[in-house]
Parts: sequence; structure tokens; C-alpha cells
Amino acid sequence: MNKSLSLIGRADAFTKQEQPSYGVDLNYTILASKNDFLNIEILGNHKFKNSELLSTLRLTSESRITPSQTDTLKAALETFYRDRGLVNSKVQATCNAKGDFCVKLQFEVEEGQESRIRSILFEGDPLEPILPTETGRVLGHVGDTASKQLLNETVSYLTQRLRNEGYISARVKAEYLPIQGTADRNLLIKSDIGNPTSFIFHGNEVFTPEQFLETIRLFTRKQPFGRNTINILLENIERMYRREGYLYVAIGSQVRMDEDTNRTTYIVNIDEGPLVPVLSVDFVGLQAFSVSDLRKLIADIEPSAVANIFSPKYAVAEELEYNSETIRKT
Repeated sequence: MNKSLSLIGRADAFTKQEQPSYGVDLNYTILASKNDFLNIEILGNHKFKNSELLSTLRLTSESRITPSQTDTLKAALETFYRDRGLVNSKVQATCNAKGDFCVKLQFEVEEGQESRIRSILFEGDPLEPILPTETGRVLGHVGDTASKQLLNETVSYLTQRLRNEGYISARVKAEYLPIQGTADRNLLIKSDIGNPTSFIFHGNEVFTPEQFLETIRLFTRKQPFGRNTINILLENIERMYRREGYLYVAIGSQVRMDEDTNRTTYIVNIDEGPLVPVLSVDFVGLQAFSVSDLRKLIADIEPSAVANIFSPKYAVAEELEYNSETIRKT
């Protein structure tokens, strides 16, 4: 705390009658201004703020840029525009160097015409059963700007819908197709949805089906699932229970195929078993000091860990790992 703050703190502690007058000297240090190392000029940019472009290029007035880096910056700026639907944009970059570095960078931008979606084409498995009547602006519409963001959102949205319907091996891709003589594009959506899959869980009370499915990232993963998915799921479920102290959990599964719908249903049967109580806690290899000394050391460092280490109720793997780390730090 500086002197002025100390004085204010002490003055506030007095009553109004007791409060004396205090005076402090205020000193302002004026730092000498220095010239920018790099002068950056952007010409022809109308759709975006210069600050957004500079942030994308990671450029400031203090940047050290060599002439050989100019082409890389030019390509990065063109990618920025084209990802946002300005597919015919062009950028010229000029470096005025002094010694090893540019002292002036000039970007001349020709934004070009904005590319819009002319039509939406589908290829592969039909998506009509999962396409909603209203998709907002998540799924591209005719007339929308043909941006990379819209392309990614379209793929993510359709993949999510398919996963929700049980098509866990679905693949969705999207791309823009050029149209001769115009900046507009056709949006092509390719889909390979595979066969639907359902998961049914019996006997689970500690965890929900959603918690099980989260372990295989059913709704968020980008790569499709393979035939080994059910084995990975069963291993994850067993690990979840053991970490919570259910050491005798038993898990089995059955597979059913519906020839009419080609839907595969995995039925997972869980016998959770009892929580395993801890009868005693032993410290093997403790020679430098006694158990009571160790207890005092841990109480000083992390009091909340004492009960979990010396008198836990149940054998929980995660707590055992955490307790081991606490003892190591003691």
C-alpha cells in the first residue's frame, strides 16, 4: 500500500472531531513518448474494422516483421475475407524495410462482391426425416452469405440432429460449389447416416443414461463411432462406478437388431452392488515420523483432507488418488 492509501486508511478510522488534516504531495511521472516501430496502413477495407484485421494478423505498431513474412500476411488476410463470403477478394501487401525489418506495411484490399447461396443441394442418404420445418439461421438458406462459419454450423447442426435420433455413425460434410460467371455459390450437403442405434440401461440408480453417454461424447464428437463403441462404453461405465466406491459392480450387455428399421439396440444391464466400506487405513513405508505426526502435518496444510485420509467411509478411487497427492506434498 502506498503512502497516500495508508493516510486515507488511518484518517477513516478517526471520528469527525478527532480527524486532523492531512496533506500529500502528488507526483506525476510523464513517460517520454516513443515513435511506433511499424506503421501499418490498410486501404480498401469497408466491411470490417481495421482493428479486427490487425487482431487476425496479430500485428501491432511494435511488431517486428521481416520482408519475407509479407506473403504469409497477405495470404492470411485473403483467407479472412474469403471465409466471410468474399471469395473473390484480393490483397496486395507492400513492405518498406529499414535494415532487417519492415518499418511500414501497406495492405491494399479489393473486397469484391459478396458470395451468397444460390441453391442447396443434397447428396447421399435422404435427410427429410430429420430436417425441421424451421431451422432459423443455423442451417443455410438461399440468399445467405456463403461464409465458412455457416458451412461449419450446418455440418454441426445436422450431425447433432442425427445423433439425437440415434444415428451415431453418421457422417455429414458440406462444401460450396462455384457457379460460372458469378460470385454466388451452391451449398452441397453430403450425408452418410448409417443405421440408427439405441441404448437402453437397466439397474442404474447412481448415474443417469446421459452421464453414461457423455463418456463416449455421443452428441459432441466429430468423428463417427465404430463397432467398438459399446465396449468402450461398458469400460467407461465400470470405471465410473469403481471411482465412486462400487467395487463389485457387474455390467453386461445384449444386442438386438430390428430388420424392419435396421436399428441396433444395445441393452446394458447393471448390478451396482454395495458401496464398499473402509475397515482400516494403513500407511506402508512410513518411517520418518509417526502416523500421528503425519496427521498433524496434514491438518496444518489441508485440514479438510484429514477425515478423507485417516477415516474414509468408502473406498473411492478418485479420493485415494487425491489423498496420495496430498500426502506427497506434505
